[in-house]
Amino acid sequence: LPYLFCLRALEETAVLQIPGGILEGVPNLRWKLFESQQQRVASVVYSGDEKEVFIWRDTFSVNVAQMDRHHMRLIEIANAIIRHLHRDADRDSPARAFDALVDYTNHHFAAEEKLIALCAYPGAERHNEKHAGLILRMAEYQEQVLGGNVPEKAGFLHFFESWLVRRILKEDRKYGAFLNAKGVY
Repeated sequence: LPYLFCLRALEETAVLQIPGGILEGVPNLRWKLFESQQQRVASVVYSGDEKEVFIWRDTFSVNVAQMDRHHMRLIEIANAIIRHLHRDADRDSPARAFDALVDYTNHHFAAEEKLIALCAYPGAERHNEKHAGLILRMAEYQEQVLGGNVPEKAGFLHFFESWLVRRILKEDRKYGAFLNAKGVY
């Protein structure tokens, strides 16, 4: 599986893999590992610019131009949403931003599903099932905004970060490599 980071040993090194179950009983260690991972993800995903929370990086590429353009557009829409997630925002701005996210995500997922079906991607059914869960979560955010409740910024950031990082870097790269092997770029 693709990862955000790789480890390169500069000298002879022993690497131990510790099953997660062993760490369950050591809360301080678990917290430090979680905190360290969150910091590494934040350094890759977030831009540091208050106007643009998420930025496109080459590490997000699935090496399929159409899907990369779609992912870039989704990042733009997420940044627009974040700019509107504050308590004194007018009711229409976040609603329009979430409408755009839902509409574009549906467009993206339809195009992605059509492309992977056309190329007979073996993981297509499982991949498409995960789309349904993401659409439901976005619809929940959309309903919350339409009901006049501005979602917590941290919650949306976590949702979009996990979608961006987990989906693109893990799931979407799988079909990207498969399509590349079939000559689709």
